[in-house]
Amino acid sequence: MRHLFYPFILLATMSFAMTTLPSCSDDDINSSSPTEYVAGPQGLKIPVELVDKSKLPQWIIDFLGNWPAGEGVAESSTYVYKGKWQGKTIYLIHNSLMSSFYYNLYDSKGNRLEHGDNREIIDKSSDWKCIYIH
Repeated sequence: MRHLFYPFILLATMSFAMTTLPSCSDDDINSSSPTEYVAGPQGLKIPVELVDKSKLPQWIIDFLGNWPAGEGVAESSTYVYKGKWQGKTIYLIHNSLMSSFYYNLYDSKGNRLEHGDNREIIDKSSDWKCIYIH
């Protein structure tokens, strides 16, 4: 019976410590930050900086009209990402129903960029933000 007493005390002490000590998880650190993140190209965490639909280029608004709107940040939502490549603004539009994450990659005028599977462009791009969720 004595051999069960020490593990019980150890378990009780650890349980008490876990409930009374402050947590240091990433979630707690990020909860004080107003910035949200979504998954983006190459599995990156992309900050969400939403803009009003009226601030989007018209060709993006037209493109989004072809997709049903999701609810908030739902799995079926369409995400509009904005980044920089070779000093120019580029846009990536993605919906989880699409077969490729990189297919709908466009320059600022709405011209589709096609460089193989577009991973090369993504690899050399920067400053990604999720600017709209449809």
